Amino acid sequence: VACGGDRRVRLGDSTARRSFLAYEAELADLLRSRAGAEERGKEARRLAEEFLSVHAGTQEAARIRYWADIANPRTEPGKLTPAPRTVTQVARSRLDQVLEALRPTP
Repeated sequence: VACGGDRRVRLGDSTARRSFLAYEAELADLLRSRAGAEERGKEARRLAEEFLSVHAGTQEAARIRYWADIANPRTEPGKLTPAPRTVTQVARSRLDQVLEALRPTP
């Protein structure tokens, strides 16, 4: 996501910066809305996919929030809400799981 598949992250992309600020504003509006969890998740996913379809490989892409956490926040009773995960963090954790599963057993 953040590297666009070529392991390089583009810095200083002013178009990505403007689009990211627009993404953040729309996401803030969404989080303030009274929409249900499923509706919020769908809209957050649409916003993220819209941004990433144009700006994958930019530094800003690494800051896009994971939409499933917006629809279903990971909270446990009596604990503080954890910091929201990014799409990049989730993708990396999935990759780590696959690599661990493929590792030969001793």
